[in-house]
Amino acid sequence: MTESIIVKGKNVDDAIERGLGLLKVSKDDVEIEIIERESTSFLGIYVKKAVVKLTKADKGLSLVKEDTLHLNDSTENIETDFSLQQQSFESDDMLIKTNVQTNEAIEGKVWIKDGQLFCESSSADTPTITLGEGIQVYRNGQLVQEQTIIVSEQDVYEIKVEQKETETVWDVSIDEQQLSVMLHVEPGYKMNRKLIETKPAAHLELVAEESKEIQNDLTYEQVIQKLDALHVKSSINYSAITEAISATSPGNYEVAAGVKPVKGKNGWVEMKVNVHVQKGPKEDEHGKVNYRDIYSIPCIDEGNIIAVIHPPIPGLPGLTVTNVPIPAKQTFPIELREGEGVNVFGNQIVATETGRPHIEQRKQHIQISIVPKLTHSANVDLASGNIRFRGDVEIIGEVKENMTVEATGDILLHQTVSHASVAARGAVYSRSSVINSTVSAGQDNRLTRELGSLLKTMEQDISNMMVLIDQLTESPAFTLSDFSKKGLRPLIRLLLEKKFHHFPNLVKNYVETVKEGEYYLRDAIWHDIAESLKNLFLSVTAEEIYLENMTELSTMIKECYELSQLPVESNASIHAGNVMSSTLYCSGNVTVWGEGCTNTNIHAEGTVKIDGIVRGGEIYGQLGVQIHETGAQSGVRTTISVPRDQQIQITKAMEGTVLRFGEVNYTIKETKHHVLARMNENERIIFE
Repeated sequence: MTESIIVKGKNVDDAIERGLGLLKVSKDDVEIEIIERESTSFLGIYVKKAVVKLTKADKGLSLVKEDTLHLNDSTENIETDFSLQQQSFESDDMLIKTNVQTNEAIEGKVWIKDGQLFCESSSADTPTITLGEGIQVYRNGQLVQEQTIIVSEQDVYEIKVEQKETETVWDVSIDEQQLSVMLHVEPGYKMNRKLIETKPAAHLELVAEESKEIQNDLTYEQVIQKLDALHVKSSINYSAITEAISATSPGNYEVAAGVKPVKGKNGWVEMKVNVHVQKGPKEDEHGKVNYRDIYSIPCIDEGNIIAVIHPPIPGLPGLTVTNVPIPAKQTFPIELREGEGVNVFGNQIVATETGRPHIEQRKQHIQISIVPKLTHSANVDLASGNIRFRGDVEIIGEVKENMTVEATGDILLHQTVSHASVAARGAVYSRSSVINSTVSAGQDNRLTRELGSLLKTMEQDISNMMVLIDQLTESPAFTLSDFSKKGLRPLIRLLLEKKFHHFPNLVKNYVETVKEGEYYLRDAIWHDIAESLKNLFLSVTAEEIYLENMTELSTMIKECYELSQLPVESNASIHAGNVMSSTLYCSGNVTVWGEGCTNTNIHAEGTVKIDGIVRGGEIYGQLGVQIHETGAQSGVRTTISVPRDQQIQITKAMEGTVLRFGEVNYTIKETKHHVLARMNENERIIFE
């Protein structure tokens, strides 16, 4: 048997010298195998000793002497069988081995079988093992801390392989509306490790093979108990629970669902006739087409059904997962106000006059009326006088200098408007040019907002007056004074003089505004409020005033103010061919379809669309602006304005064009094509 020994030293040379001394041989008489190198700290201090194996060589065999010993930084365990006549050189460690095989292959070796450690040491050979991940070795009942262990059959070894196991994670949650219950499941697992069996070897690295076993230990009973704890009682999805407790991967399962309420429908008006001005040429009774007559105003006869009122359709209530009813959103009926020339029979609105049907809607508040039509075939001049008409107006001739045309309906202009004023509650259609004139459409909407602002201020003052009057009339001093005999009028005069001296001016302003806009205010409530305000606060008569009179007025003012704040579905618009040195105001959209605008100011609460050129002036579109060309080579200032959240589109923007978003300006200094500008979230104007 070949004699071997494993020796430790502070380094490789020291370990070899120790081994040679123990074997009482020279270096030429042994094979040297390096099992583990020494390691040192950065200060050069030895931290771990070197381990070498020395094996005596047979005398009859010739040995090859090393010229140079090359050693790896990592531990190498190399076993090679040689025949009696063979010599071998290892390229990495240059280890020289000959005739290692003995008559018993297991002497001086270690192996794994059936998960247990076996070893057969000899007087000269001591086997070693290195521990892999998740493996622990106990020697004589004590846990071994070293990573590499010298094994002796004199000791008792026990190997333990770590078995990792995680539990199933799950949770049940209800959404904010309590309409859905979600079960989140993350199955656990068991990591099984088994020690790999090995053949006998002088050195072994113990390795365990792994197998992952999914373990979903969530039970049906656990889920039901959790749902009971959350008071979930209806619409439980039992199949989803079954799927969740059988899941092998993380997932979300809707295990209960409530019933969403079904949205109803507000009352609505079904129009049976056309109410919009038609654009485009139309054949006459002889089949001829006049391409100059591109606008036509609809007209119906007495007795025609204008519209049908439909009642609201209520929604269906819902139900939460906890059996709590969810009411459907409330629906509202149409609140109809009969205008001139209509009557209501059942749910039908019928025309009692001949004219154009007109509808104005503010959410559920609707007013339908028949608008008569006035056709003026000559010019509007000193001979005809100004034209003011409660209905639609069609002017065949021109509107001359300093003349006025006003209508509570639409206005259709066939010829030029020059140095004049045109105002309509509805739309204004101009087939020709507008020069040095003022044109407004949707005047009632503008007026309504102005009056609503005045009413808001007055309503607060009236409420404060009523509080003071109530306090004064409750005091004992009031019953002993002359005020109690003369009513509230002297007390109101005193309050106006001492505390609310600004209030009479507000009342006068409101009354004058109503009077000036009488052609556009179809609803009588504005006039009724004006009369009540004059009687209570401006009249010098001795008529008695009671607190009930002020309460009734306050209620009317609140209702009227709220009505003024509702968005109106207005038919107001302005359509013009060419506009020069004029001012256009519209509560809806403005369209200039001809050559364009020069030195003109346009204010539209809808969109502005100009197919031609804009030179000078200011264009404002509350819902955006679209123009073909702006500015001029001369650099004349042309301002295009929109709110911060809208955009400006210009096909060709020349020098002098100013883009304004809110209060932020950008001046174009050289021609730009296909401009699409808007303001980003950082309040900067960007071009797309």
